[in-house]
Amino acid sequence: MKKKFFPKYGQNLRLLRALTVLTIFFSLVLPPSIQAEMESPNYRIEGEEVAPAGQAEASSNYSVWETIGHWVSDTLQGINYMVKGGPVEQIQANVPGQPAFTNEAQWYNKLKFIINNGENPTDATLAIAITDDDWVTIRYIQADDTIGDSMVWQTYTNWGGASGEIVTGLAPGTAYKIKVKAERGDFTESAFGPEAQAQTVEAQITFDLDTGPTHGDSDAPYNIDLGELNFSSITTAGDRIYLDLETNAEEGAVIQIKDANNGLKSAASDPDYTIQSASEELQVSQNTNDGYGLQNGSWSASSGSWTESGTFNLSGNNVGEVSTAWNELANTTSDPIFGGSGEIYILAVAAKATPAEDDYSDTVTFRATATF
Repeated sequence: MKKKFFPKYGQNLRLLRALTVLTIFFSLVLPPSIQAEMESPNYRIEGEEVAPAGQAEASSNYSVWETIGHWVSDTLQGINYMVKGGPVEQIQANVPGQPAFTNEAQWYNKLKFIINNGENPTDATLAIAITDDDWVTIRYIQADDTIGDSMVWQTYTNWGGASGEIVTGLAPGTAYKIKVKAERGDFTESAFGPEAQAQTVEAQITFDLDTGPTHGDSDAPYNIDLGELNFSSITTAGDRIYLDLETNAEEGAVIQIKDANNGLKSAASDPDYTIQSASEELQVSQNTNDGYGLQNGSWSASSGSWTESGTFNLSGNNVGEVSTAWNELANTTSDPIFGGSGEIYILAVAAKATPAEDDYSDTVTFRATATF
């Protein structure tokens, strides 16, 4: 049997081919960043590759991550994913998810946000960027929930946790976007997560007045007929005054009232005569003590509340004085109000000495003032 011998060069050639194939296999799985040449007296490997590696070193005064070689970032990401390779990226904080960002009550100067922590640990801190021009200008939510130029880092809990917080000092009628990033110590800052958008509304107040036996829409001029007054009974006008108010004003609104004559005035009487308005209980069968005034009826709101003035929040035959000076009728308890409505009665009584005329009248003016 003949034996075949291969020259030493051929053996080296087979080794070279085997190692070359092996090197190509690893280069596809583990992209390198350091290349050199390795050789000995018997062989040489061309284009060998050293895979990335790293370790942590520390002493009592410092700690450091050392890396030999590094991943090529564009080979580790696509349209729908990104793989963080290497020790530096692996210690970065998770990218936070999309935050919740809402306008909960027709706010004109604030919006509510709730951070999505992105499953970061409790000691991770987060920063919130905000813009009103689609990131041409970038500012940051501060620890006191105002807006500033400095990036502020706080824990998820300090940003309000699952309840969130309200960013203030915003412009009315403006769309805002926010996005969040996280970190957990030096060199661990993540990218910003997906953005969320919400919009403030314009500052607004609507005030409407109607008259009639029931609450409905009516048009100016508004006239209420008291009919004939007499001294033996107190007259309550069949028509009432109805007020409708809505406002998103941060400090709420106030409704005030004044009249033209300090009472019901007759120009036909000689001399002119006025049934004076006063805060009092009206009485019947009086020789000279006639009277006139207003009394609050039912007040309600679908959102918010009323605080009625004690001058007019009365019952029975008690009335509040109307005069040429402004007097408060009710306020919204320093808060916005929606679906607010109020009802007002007009009461009057004559005295035995009251001149009999048919032109007694008064002009009553209402105004609503909001504090934004």
